[in-house]
Amino acid sequence: MPGQGREWGLLESYIDNGYNYRVINAGISGETSSGALSRVEWALTLKPDIVILVTGANDGLRGIDTKLIAANITDIVKLLEDRDIVVILGGMQMVQNLGQTYTREFSKLYQDIAGERIPFDEAAIVGACVAERSSR
Repeated sequence: MPGQGREWGLLESYIDNGYNYRVINAGISGETSSGALSRVEWALTLKPDIVILVTGANDGLRGIDTKLIAANITDIVKLLEDRDIVVILGGMQMVQNLGQTYTREFSKLYQDIAGERIPFDEAAIVGACVAERSSR
């Protein structure tokens, strides 16, 4: 299984506890939410049951408008939900060098997108993973 970090340990613990899933890291280092949106159709070819969506940190580091980031992530979530794929949204925290207003808007966008309908991990998960049932 490629990848390292907290999210892989968490997913591996689920697998080790008897869950029959194959985990695929579909993230690309340095990618923005616009890039992730452009690759959703490709990710769907993997036939995921669950997507842990973690994107936007690179947008934030570049100071990209939070409205664009939110629109991209919302579009990704909608594309996945329209195909009955479970979405878990991983939140990001931004460095504060772009000012308090930007940092606050950035942090809030994940909570706003998740609302009441999407599981949300406020502690940032690093990397995007697609979990696919290995029994397919």
